[in-house]
Amino acid sequence: MSAFPWRWVLLGVALSVLLGCGMGWWWLTSTRDLAAFAVQAKAAGVSLAPEEIDPIADAAWSSWSHDLETPVFTSVGVVEMTPGIQAALDPRCDELLARLDTLPAGRIRSASFPDAVRGLFIARLGFASPGTIPALVHRMQRFAHAMLGRTDSGYYRDPVVSSLEGMSRVLARRCQELDVQDRLDLARDLTLIADDVEGELRTSGLRFLRQAYSDAWMPHGLCGAWGIRLPGPYGLMPSLGGVLLDRAGRRRLLADVLEWHRTMVACADERAFIAWVRREQAKPSMGWKELLPAYFLRRQVPFTYAARSSLPLILQCRVLAAELAGKPWPVDPFAVPGTPLQRVERDGVLVGAWSVGFDGVADGGDRSRDLCIPLTRQVMGRPHMGDALPPPDPPIEVGTAISPSPPRRAKRHRMELDDDDM
Repeated sequence: MSAFPWRWVLLGVALSVLLGCGMGWWWLTSTRDLAAFAVQAKAAGVSLAPEEIDPIADAAWSSWSHDLETPVFTSVGVVEMTPGIQAALDPRCDELLARLDTLPAGRIRSASFPDAVRGLFIARLGFASPGTIPALVHRMQRFAHAMLGRTDSGYYRDPVVSSLEGMSRVLARRCQELDVQDRLDLARDLTLIADDVEGELRTSGLRFLRQAYSDAWMPHGLCGAWGIRLPGPYGLMPSLGGVLLDRAGRRRLLADVLEWHRTMVACADERAFIAWVRREQAKPSMGWKELLPAYFLRRQVPFTYAARSSLPLILQCRVLAAELAGKPWPVDPFAVPGTPLQRVERDGVLVGAWSVGFDGVADGGDRSRDLCIPLTRQVMGRPHMGDALPPPDPPIEVGTAISPSPPRRAKRHRMELDDDDM
């Protein structure tokens, strides 16, 4: 009886392991999937090449952004600031705003969003004289137009949108101080801001696609570019785990982002965007597939995030513009076609308006469920927008004994509206 050929078995196992390792390494380092996706995108009429920028405009805006981030102007971006500090910084703010008027128009790339801008514009709106508000809002519109259109704003929510929300809320409190012509000028700029935000939303999928495709070619891949914390066993060997997750899921992710872009372009109006968001939210969970490497990257992308953050701002700007211009309000795009926005008054004085929001359910102006839009200086109630405000504290009579309390720091003026004032 012949002996069992263990040597040949071991040799076969070794050759199989080597062949498997070689095939695995070839698969991990292969870029055939990216090349195939480029062909797919070209067939769909989508260019993956980076957008061309205007070098002169890019350099000018980058210099202006850098100056805002210098220590001289850091205190401008502080959320809490006393009027004295604001008055002391007025000459420096004037210089920066004057430079903003001279910056050239054009596509920019490297100009980052300076944190100081949020405090700069909101503080100015809060303390500026009524006659200077239209010029300030026009500058904010010009700034937003440039920053929303920059080529590096494709990932997640642009901070410019957040700043515009704060600006519109502060402006709603001061619009009654303006004369007729200034109100018309503000209405025009608010309409332009709404158009710019809608245009940015329409191209958000393409910018995300181009950035993701570019990052996929980098050695660190998408996981490295996004700073993703790798789950479970992939985190034990981050380098190999990141490469595996990238290679397994990037083609599927890019295809989904391409479809996202095509859907955004096909949306004719705000109602179409809202319908798409609701369809995405209604999709069932992928269940056990979410554990597979091929679907890991897909779960990292909040496809509806840009729309959910931008659409309320667009409606807010359009309603405020209509109120300033004395025109009829737009209909509620979140409700059944033809449904008007709900007007809220307190003691016969306009407070604002509310929309049903993304869930499509009218909750009577509940600030935690409906989309509430302030339009005047009147403070919104709670929990419902039109609820009566709590009575003020009674005055202290002369001679009343006051219990001692620990010393408190003087309250500082907030540049942004408190939640109860929004």
